[in-house]
Amino acid sequence: MQKGMSNNYGLARHKFACRVANEFVIPLIARHVVEIIKNVTIYTVSESQKITEYLVELS
Repeated sequence: MQKGMSNNYGLARHKFACRVANEFVIPLIARHVVEIIKNVTIYTVSESQKITEYLVELS
């Protein structure tokens, strides 16, 4: 009986942890990933513009 109880408790904790992860952690990570991608894209675009301007000056 005791073993069954602890197993149920573990399962309930696991379900709760999954719900927390789905509702809070994953959106948070997704938002960070989007921000990182935006920043990298902006950086890459600005760098490529600098390179292009430099090449134009050279020619």
